[in-house]
Amino acid sequence: MLHDKSYFIDPIYNVVDPRPVAEFAKSAARLGELNVAKKCFDWIISVQNKDGSWNEILTTEFSQESCVATGVIGRMLLIGYELLHKKSYLRSALKAAKYIHTKEFLPGYYIKSYLHYSDVLNVNATVATFLQKAYEITREKKFAKARDRAIFNVIKYQFKDGAYPYASRINTYPYENHLNFRDAHYHALTLYFLLLADPYLSNKFLSLSYKKSIAWLKDSYRFGKLDWSKDEHIFSIGVTGAYGYALFCAEFAKDSILSEKIERHISKIQRRDGLYNRYEKPTIIETVKSVMREVIDFDSIAPKNFGFATKLLRIRQKLSRNLKVRKKPQISVYYSAQILDCLTEINYVLNK
Repeated sequence: MLHDKSYFIDPIYNVVDPRPVAEFAKSAARLGELNVAKKCFDWIISVQNKDGSWNEILTTEFSQESCVATGVIGRMLLIGYELLHKKSYLRSALKAAKYIHTKEFLPGYYIKSYLHYSDVLNVNATVATFLQKAYEITREKKFAKARDRAIFNVIKYQFKDGAYPYASRINTYPYENHLNFRDAHYHALTLYFLLLADPYLSNKFLSLSYKKSIAWLKDSYRFGKLDWSKDEHIFSIGVTGAYGYALFCAEFAKDSILSEKIERHISKIQRRDGLYNRYEKPTIIETVKSVMREVIDFDSIAPKNFGFATKLLRIRQKLSRNLKVRKKPQISVYYSAQILDCLTEINYVLNK
């Protein structure tokens, strides 16, 4: 699916998003496909913004500079520099690090962009991972200090049951209400980046937080898959990329039983062409349980200022979305690249 052997065109939205290209390039490099990786990395550098950032491109209407995209891509370029020894990759990544520095709104609190400044925890975790890699290569202490601030600003919001919320309780633009609730996909994603940011768990706060977070992830995995009825962020219910992140976390925890369950499911949902759909099909039981939680248990999963009209809107959105996913699955380069990224990290980080 590589266009001109250097980037992907999303088959659904017909856009070119640099993040999955970078994730694929890193994975290709780790797997020994150095020529392919080089072409992709060279293209990545060519689309970097003047301020050092990269755009996050989700649909034809959404294309904004982003701390998330920049953090992920910056780290991939540093790995590319290690494997391919091209100094242009290092220069590009360090330019990205300067951009990241300008987005630290408060200690460890990195805004996603100038148009999106909610305290979303996976943004901080993504940045921490990039800063860790920058520290490994440059040995500049400023990166390590910034990494630790970002890590702490994630784990301090952890729920007592071990879940990492999507965001803090601060209500900020562009959301009408705060998004301080549980979500299996973003929990696994956030934990994945935290573990990459401190793979030896040298941060004593993270070492304690990690144990609880693994327990919550394990409890969320039922009947051979993630229990999506517990999720409160409508956008990410059923996202297949969650399984890649969850597998890395289970492997890191040396939980062979959980790892085997996730491996089987990843194989089950993989398409014949080797890629993955954007969402896995929700079961009827999950859909019913999810709707019931909106009605019966709503106050415990959402802000108090969500009214009855909001409940009805969320129920409508869930039912509509689940029906579309069941009727017409969508192939996803974005999440396929994420799963491949996680699999190659398992092979490299945990087995080296």
